[in-house]
Amino acid sequence: MPKGAGEPALKPGMVVETSITVTETLTAQHMGSGRRRVLATPALVALMEAAAQEMVEANVPEGWESVGIGIELVHDAMTPVGMKVAIRAELVQFDGKEAVFDVSAQDEQGPVGHGRHRRRLARTRALERMIRRKP
Repeated sequence: MPKGAGEPALKPGMVVETSITVTETLTAQHMGSGRRRVLATPALVALMEAAAQEMVEANVPEGWESVGIGIELVHDAMTPVGMKVAIRAELVQFDGKEAVFDVSAQDEQGPVGHGRHRRRLARTRALERMIRRKP
């Protein structure tokens, strides 16, 4: 971040945990990514990104936000509708512009998935200008 912008309070080791219950709208069948009524991989990605974003947004100065720029994910267990899933995002690296998270998910019976997610900090005004440039 440029000088004078205020310092983000992000430090490696910070953790955010959240949980949801799998609903029909989060299933592979509903999202078109499979035929089963189980947690869809795209839904798992969104939940992991949201957890990481929550941490960043709570710890950056006003006028700044973060955008997801990448995720590597292994989704290796199915979670059926009605089962609870816990999502965890741990900040493992932060250089002032980019935050790197280890993300994981676990349902009531064990691990569901894990990966690494990256978010980049940017001024809200700059992002708005970039969006307006698109036809």
